[in-house]
Amino acid sequence: MAAALFPTLASWLYFVVWAHQPWMRWLYVGCKLVQATLPLLGWGWLHLRRDRPRVLHGGAWAGLGTGALLAAASLAALAGPLGRWAPLAVAPARILDRLAAVGAASPGRYLLLAIGLSVAHSLFEEYYWRWFLFGQLAQRLPLRWALPLASAAFALHHWIVIDNFLGGGHRLDATLPLTLLVAAAGALWAWLFQRYRSLLAPWLSHLLVDAALMAAGWRMVAGRW
Repeated sequence: MAAALFPTLASWLYFVVWAHQPWMRWLYVGCKLVQATLPLLGWGWLHLRRDRPRVLHGGAWAGLGTGALLAAASLAALAGPLGRWAPLAVAPARILDRLAAVGAASPGRYLLLAIGLSVAHSLFEEYYWRWFLFGQLAQRLPLRWALPLASAAFALHHWIVIDNFLGGGHRLDATLPLTLLVAAAGALWAWLFQRYRSLLAPWLSHLLVDAALMAAGWRMVAGRW
């Protein structure tokens, strides 16, 4: 339970409570380090049984294919009606404010941030959410329960981020459906992990989606959508 809820608590602290403190970046790094150690504590000290997938082998084409489809759908939606959706009107200014707070408001620094989040952070999330959390649930529950529970936990901390970017005024008509889309993506990545017993498939899919969203974020900030 703590492993499922800690990322949401951490997101609330560094994205809402202390979002504009000068030391927020260090809080973010500290929270990520704690999150990274939770699986190690579970596997080592608590003797939780560790599933041993082929960490970066198998399912590459499935990951690339699903990721490309999701990325293309996201970009097409934002370039079309979603880009003119009223709840998103405040998002560009709020995204730019957050980029300025972390020193990534210039094109070069944003590119570095986008690469880091799309490549390294997506792999980190697959390690945590699919290998560890979903893996533990799948050992104890039928797949029909483990998959949605792990996906809901994965989506929960995204609620904090989405709601913040939307200004907190569209929780039912915008934050909720967008968070459910995140949960659906998490369910797909959990299924890919279960199907191929590998982090490669969900990681590649996740990477492409995050890269598309980072590209969309810059276009929004630049006023092109």
